[in-house]
Amino acid sequence: MNKNSKRILIGLGILIAIIAIIGYFFLKPAEIKVLVFSNTEGYRHESIESGIEVLQKMGAENEFTVKATEDPDFFKEDNLKDFMAVVFLNTTADVLDPVQQSEMARFIQAGGGFVGIHAATDTEYGWPYFIANNKAYHQRDFSSSTPGNAYDTLRPVNDSPNNTGIRELPPAQPAMIYYPYRNSEEFPAFGTGGRNAMAGPIFYSEDYEVSGHNWPKYFDGKILAYDWMRGWIFAVAMNEDGGFKKMTHIVPNMEFNNPIDIIFGADGALYVLEYGT
Repeated sequence: MNKNSKRILIGLGILIAIIAIIGYFFLKPAEIKVLVFSNTEGYRHESIESGIEVLQKMGAENEFTVKATEDPDFFKEDNLKDFMAVVFLNTTADVLDPVQQSEMARFIQAGGGFVGIHAATDTEYGWPYFIANNKAYHQRDFSSSTPGNAYDTLRPVNDSPNNTGIRELPPAQPAMIYYPYRNSEEFPAFGTGGRNAMAGPIFYSEDYEVSGHNWPKYFDGKILAYDWMRGWIFAVAMNEDGGFKKMTHIVPNMEFNNPIDIIFGADGALYVLEYGT
């Protein structure tokens, strides 16, 4: 091999090395970042901190960066755009306000990923137009990232591009009973804590023969409301229009282990099915 050939080969080798270096710095994949959000306004799981450590370890082993936060104010477009996915780690209750919810919705619509772990299902129920006694959420202009007016309870409009039904909806109907994770001004007897409300049956004494175990006729026409998390049962009386009239805390001294179903038996007695039975 003559000197010119050697020079050419050396030059090609240097050129390939330069191209490889340029390719590494300019063509390498963007850093993969995952946001872990673990804010809780209801029950707080003791495993949250351990969960963050596990996710950070997974990131170190699989070449992605994990940022953990409990600050809902972090949910801004300028912040979220740097992340490939958001993880709700054992979040509970209403952890985002309407503006932050819209920012999260925009992130998903732009192709961002979402992972919900365990109690994430106990968070942000549905992001509806209205909640409780017709408290209205706010509209959102996603093109300008600005919040708009509150939804109209008398004339809600479904402008979703996926809507295949009517556009102008009937007036919203307020819930008969509603309560937050904190103390309720309207229904203070419900206490505080997690929420998993269930209802039924309605008691009618005439449906049962005398057995010695029958419920008193006082409960005629009352619906039984109970909560899986808080372990109470209330008998709710309704007025002639089907609205709330009053309620009575029944068997208040009995401790329930997460009631999941209640029913009146053929003998007129109340049977309660608890979690784990």
